[in-house]
Amino acid sequence: MKKFSESILKVTGLTIALMLTVTLLTGCGNFDSPTASQPRVNEANDLWNPEPGDQIIPGHEVPILNPGYWESTTGQAINPAAIASRAQRVGPQGCTISLGAHRVIIPAGAVDDFMTITIAYGSVTGIAIDCGPSPFRFNVPVTIVLSYAGTQYANNGTNATPPPLSIVYMADPETFEPLPSDVDVTKMTVSAQTDHFSRYIIS
Repeated sequence: MKKFSESILKVTGLTIALMLTVTLLTGCGNFDSPTASQPRVNEANDLWNPEPGDQIIPGHEVPILNPGYWESTTGQAINPAAIASRAQRVGPQGCTISLGAHRVIIPAGAVDDFMTITIAYGSVTGIAIDCGPSPFRFNVPVTIVLSYAGTQYANNGTNATPPPLSIVYMADPETFEPLPSDVDVTKMTVSAQTDHFSRYIIS
């Protein structure tokens, strides 16, 4: 019984130590961003899990993932929950963090000290990601690059007119703000710059 109690105490101590380490790794920064990632409310019916025809920006249908998107090239099913997020420690030198076909490019000087950046899928049906920590404001803009490969917009061909797509972020639970965005029809990506983290979706 004594050994069992000692084991419980060790596990509790390790858990507390891990929580403190994660807190310290986030570092000190500009945590005064105008927006924050919001909890997912009524997600089955919101635009973060869109259905064909759903629009955030009038005239811009949200890219919907085609059947088979979450399968590998070998046909083995991939569970999005198993690859749902990436966390990486970044310092003043900057870095690029990838999640599947999506990227967040953090340039040199964007943060003052080492901190942990996270990227997570914001939807399993549309192209959306959550970025953290949020709220947080960067010293210089970071670039969000989202891929629309595997959606209804991916069949336009490399010489086609760029689809009318933008990256949109959630300003609050009911407000979406588009960012000035660039579409690369060859790479099938939409990119935009931001000085803070939030939830981002292609629309």
